[in-house]
Amino acid sequence: MRLEAEIHQALGEHASIPGLINWDPLTCCLTLEYLEHGNLREYVRSNSEALTPSLRHKLAGQAAAGLRILHNAHVIHCDISPRNI
Repeated sequence: MRLEAEIHQALGEHASIPGLINWDPLTCCLTLEYLEHGNLREYVRSNSEALTPSLRHKLAGQAAAGLRILHNAHVIHCDISPRNI
């Protein structure tokens, strides 16, 4: 959690990455912004019939944009999956 907090602090704010609300190093508690639709896995499960090819393309582009931000900061995400997007 400490490393993730350091990465969030170093990256700053980006539309493609959940924002850091708070980091408490004493309790090792990381609070990120609330995402109304949850993660990609839950969104797909709840909206499978509404996932048009256009929307799938948009979601893939948003995921790629987030990864690009990480990679540009020399951060490698080690657990890429729909539950982490």
